[in-house]
Formats: sequence, C-alpha cells, structure tokens
Amino acid sequence: MKVKPLKTGMDFEDDTCYVFHGETFEVTKKNTVKIRDKRYFCTESTYSDHHDTAFFIEGKKNVTIDFGGATLLLRGAIQPFIFSGCENFTLKNVTIRYDRSYVTEMVVTETGEGYFKAKIGDKFPCIIEGGKIMPYGTGWIEKTIHEAPVFLQEFDKDTGRGVSWPVVSIGSGKDSVTLGWGDVVCGFSAERQGDEVLFKGKRVPPYKKGNVLALTSGNRDISAVTVYDCKDAHISDCRIINGLGMGILPFYTENIYIDGLKMFCDEKSDGLISNAADGIHAVACYGKFVLKNSVIEGTIDDALNIHGNYFTFVSAEGNAMTVKNAGKINAENKVFGKGDRIRLHRGHTLDSGGEYRITEIEHIQDKLYKFILDRLVGAHAEGDLVENLSAQPEIYISDCRFAKANTHLRFQSGKKTVIENCESELDMLFTGDTNYWFESSPVKDVTIENVRFLRETAGVVSIPEFRSSEKSPYYHSGIVVKNCFFQSKNAVYARYTGLIGFYGNRTEDGKFFVKLDNCGDFDTDCDVEITRVSEKLPRDE
Repeated sequence: MKVKPLKTGMDFEDDTCYVFHGETFEVTKKNTVKIRDKRYFCTESTYSDHHDTAFFIEGKKNVTIDFGGATLLLRGAIQPFIFSGCENFTLKNVTIRYDRSYVTEMVVTETGEGYFKAKIGDKFPCIIEGGKIMPYGTGWIEKTIHEAPVFLQEFDKDTGRGVSWPVVSIGSGKDSVTLGWGDVVCGFSAERQGDEVLFKGKRVPPYKKGNVLALTSGNRDISAVTVYDCKDAHISDCRIINGLGMGILPFYTENIYIDGLKMFCDEKSDGLISNAADGIHAVACYGKFVLKNSVIEGTIDDALNIHGNYFTFVSAEGNAMTVKNAGKINAENKVFGKGDRIRLHRGHTLDSGGEYRITEIEHIQDKLYKFILDRLVGAHAEGDLVENLSAQPEIYISDCRFAKANTHLRFQSGKKTVIENCESELDMLFTGDTNYWFESSPVKDVTIENVRFLRETAGVVSIPEFRSSEKSPYYHSGIVVKNCFFQSKNAVYARYTGLIGFYGNRTEDGKFFVKLDNCGDFDTDCDVEITRVSEKLPRDE
C-alpha cells in the first residue's frame, strides 16, 4: 500500500494510506469542496443545498486515512467526511471538533410561575432579540430556531446525566405548538436581563435551578462521518467532541466495523453535550454491524439507532410497482437497491401480501419510486407497507458504555442481534413505526447478555406502533435477556411482542416487576411479578 500525506481538496487513490503528522489539522470553508448531492443529507434540508466538505472520498478501494491521534478542527459549518461508494476503507486515530459547538448550553439560575432564567456559557455566543435566540459561530448564525420546535433538554450539572428532554418552541409568538405526531409542546420567548436570559411562557417546563439546559436547532445536515453505499467500512479510535448532526451516519452500507468510538465529556469538552443528534444512526444497512470498545454519552438524540425504512404501495401495472417514501427521511436517500428482496404487508399490519425481488429502480419524482420486479404484481391496496428484507444487518455490540443522555438505544433489524458485556444508563428500545418516521423492521432474534443497566430508568422496552391483526398479533419477538444486572426492578415493559425470555438476571433485592401489554409468552427462571394488560393502541381501532 502506498503512503501519502493527507491534505484537503485532494484526489484520493486506491490502495493508499493517507497520513497526517501533527497535533491539529485545521479546516476552514475556503479549503473545502462543495458537494451538491442531496443523498448525503440525513433529512430533507431547509438549511443548504450542499455540503462544504473537508474530505470527500468516492468510489475508492483499500483507502486508509490515519490522523495519528491529531484533532480535526473545523471552523464553520463543515462536513468532515463523506465516503461514497467505497470498498474496504479505514478512518482512524482522529478527534473531530468544531470551534463552536452547535449545541448552546446554559445553567438555570431562577425558576417561577411562567418563567425561568438561565446564564449562557461563555463558549456559546448568542444574539437575543425580538423574543428569539440566535446562536452563532465562525461564519454562521442560526436564525431559524423560532420556525420549528427544538430540543431544550435538561442535564444534571454535576453528574452530566439526562434529567428531562422537552421539545419547545422559542420565539414563535405561540403559547403552544403541535408536533407532527400529535404531541403539544410549550412556546415561550427569550429576552436579555443583564448577563442572564429570561424565558417566559404559559406552559414552561419545570426545569430545576442549577441544571444545565442544552438547546439545539433542527439542522441535521452535517454528520461527522457519512458513509453512503459502501462495503467494509472500518472506523477506529475516533472521538467526536461536539458534533453537529449524526455522529456516524451509514446509509445502505454492507459491513460496518466501529471500534473505539468515543463521545463523552472531559476537560477537552466545551460542555456536557458530545453530539447534537444521534451518536450512530445506521439506515438500511446489511451484512454485519459491529460496535465494540466504545463510549457514547452526552448525545441529544438516540445514542444508537439502527433501522430500515418502510415505503408504502401506491399502484402497480404488470411487474412495475410505484411506491412512496412515506417517512421523514430524505427523498434521495438510498434504502432500497437493485436485487433486494421486498415484502408487502396488508395495511399497517404484519400480514404478508407477497414477496418480490427488485430488478430495477427508477426515482420518478419527489418521494415516488418505480420498482421493476421479478414477477407480476399481485393485488395490493394503497398504503400497504413495503419492507426491505435484504437491507437488515446482523448486529453485534460488545464492551461498550451508553450513558448521560435523555434518550435510548434503538434496534430494528430482522437479523440476529447480540448485545453483550456492556453498561447502559439508557433503555434498550425496540420500536417499529408504521405511521410517522416509518422506521423498520421487527426483531426476531435478540440476545442481551451480561449487560449492567445502571439507572433506575433503564431497562428493556418494546413499544411498536402498528395495527395488530388476528393473523399477526405481535410485532417483535424472540427477545432474550440473560445474566444482566438491573438497578431498577422494573426491568421489562413490552406491548404487542411475542416470545420474551428472561433468565439469570439480578437486581438488588432479587425481585422483578414486568408489564406486558397484549404480549405473547414470557419465559423466566427469575422471581418476577408479571402484570398483563390489554390496552388497545389508538390505531388498532
């Protein structure tokens, strides 16, 4: 393998190791390349039509980028890495940070009826006028926080642990705002009072004096490492100090190996928050997803989210099927590919309506696609779910720590999932959304072993949203939890979930309480008090 020095704006070559020698690799917008390709946006962007990218590597094989332990310092809203269509690449030994975090942290100094005051940290400059708050940094100012609900999450100042995770509206002039999935959040205004900020509103969340609030915007355009339609991606000894969007964002990639990912707060950090969205957000990947020897703390959204995405059926003619990207991911994102096997489900149930193989794909317009299939299309109804059976990875997670966040770990793959020898202060969450995000798929083979759940609120939670049917009453199944320690006695909450195994687990006084809502068999050798209920989901009616 050839060895060459690493520079911005360079043309990468196959079979080459690019090495940086030094302590800091500084990047400004003048030495980036503009990548005008919507595929690399995590969601539909309202901020930009391009990425100012430090390193864009496309269509290369056997490439290694080794920073030798240096810091990649980004001055401005810059996309650090995009790997697209690459095979067998390695990124290693790098710390990624921005000169100004895209999360604004403040400490609550006073609370009262309909208001609270907070002092914004010196490292988080903001303009506050007209009831609005506008964070800014090198070459950017966030002027859109008032346009949509945002996170204003709460963290314990001393422990860094998440306390609450309100979504709020700041500066919109409205007392409340309804979210896309129906929840109502409070609205309030911001104004300067000396070196503090006064927030006023009718339904202000009950924040606690002395706690840290972390404000983010809806901008998730930029992720620390975007991996798109690649094979054999290796990321090792990588630290993210204050990421903007997702930390690691793999799309439709075969085999992902992450070893030694570090996201946490220490003396090098600007605040408590390591990342403004998810730590790892893997979409429609396949092969193996391996995560080991890693620490993910201080994320604003999911520490880990591995999922596919349902499309929905629109119409058919012959062996051509028109489908819709019904969820909230970017219309350009690749979540189905040529050769993939698909299954249709009747309505929003798991009742099978037939399986096909995709031979060709055409992006028609906006969120509409045409799939050419290997046989004539049967009878399907508009809105039937279309599931990608191929783009689901085997998941192996070991020797990791997940903590200091208000969120959880999400797993949604029909292939084997193993989580072992880890510590978690966060729920291990099995969802399945057939209504808003349209994230798939049902799990069938999960083993959670030798995991220490080190918080009263942490456990195993299975809460899919779909239509239960007589033929397919359950969504998830085959979840086995064994030889784990739970700080909480409320270890498991599940609904519409089939077989659950619970063996050899421990808690401080030996007794567990489990709640099962419309679930199947629960097998255990532990001292468990089980409460069974049959509470219908609103969408079951």
